[in-house]
Amino acid sequence: MNCSPSHVIYAEHLSTKGRGYPLWLPDPSLNLPPEYRAQGVSVGDVGIIKASGEFDFLFNINLPANHPINSDCPNDFQPLDPPLRPRDISVALMFNAGSFLASSSIKRVQGGPLNRYEFLIFGLSVCDLSQYQRIGL
Repeated sequence: MNCSPSHVIYAEHLSTKGRGYPLWLPDPSLNLPPEYRAQGVSVGDVGIIKASGEFDFLFNINLPANHPINSDCPNDFQPLDPPLRPRDISVALMFNAGSFLASSSIKRVQGGPLNRYEFLIFGLSVCDLSQYQRIGL
């Protein structure tokens, strides 16, 4: 029986997909400045991935040291110069609506009366997707 915490299992399975590090708790901490929480994680953010699976934001390399969100900059910090331009950042639609990333042991199936229900099968356990779709996940 696997006794690893959920966030460790989540990260181990999704990190093999090569699409960055999967955060168990992707929302910004409520302890961060409102300016940061309003935007969330941005290109240039520097931080630590905590054992709990959340990103602990420290500062952003694209913003000046005196910016409201940059309260934990090193003493000699200087922002990236020249600054990033929008064309320096690649933006692409990688997945269509309804797509999901999963390890190869997870299968997506239709079932129930008239195949109206969608499930993800995790080894021996089954997760009903209809409950997630109702609450917008």
